[in-house]
This record gives sequence, C-alpha cells and structure tokens, in this order.
Amino acid sequence: MLIRREGENPILLVGDLTYEATLLERNVVPGTGDRDTLLASFAKVKRLRERLPGLAVVASHDFAAEEMVSRAMGNA
Repeated sequence: MLIRREGENPILLVGDLTYEATLLERNVVPGTGDRDTLLASFAKVKRLRERLPGLAVVASHDFAAEEMVSRAMGNA
C-alpha cells in the first residue's frame, strides 16, 4: 500500500514481501514463496523508490518500521 500525504515523504507498506527493508535491498528473499516472483516484486519496489525520492519502504516484521514511518512523517 502506497501512502502519500502532502508535505511528507511517501510510505510503501510491503507487508510480508520481506522481513526487513534492508533484506529487500540485498535481494534476500524470505524462506517462503516463489523466489522468482519475490525477486520480481523486489524489482518493482526498487523502481518505485527511484521514481519517488524519499520513499520509506516498511515491512511488517521490520523492527525499524516505527522509526522509518516516523522519519517519513517528519517526526524523527
């Protein structure tokens, strides 16, 4: 889900696509799911990040998720 708010960086909630945003950046797929499909989805997220500077990619199991959302909203 892509969240865009006036005056704030966009936030992309990727759910269980990855456990951590840093793993997505390194193409480390979770232990479940089809590797090729996951890598294709990773590539889409990376292309979106190129198009939307400041995009915060937030995974549901990422311990850094709260900080990333706060930073994107200008609260950090």
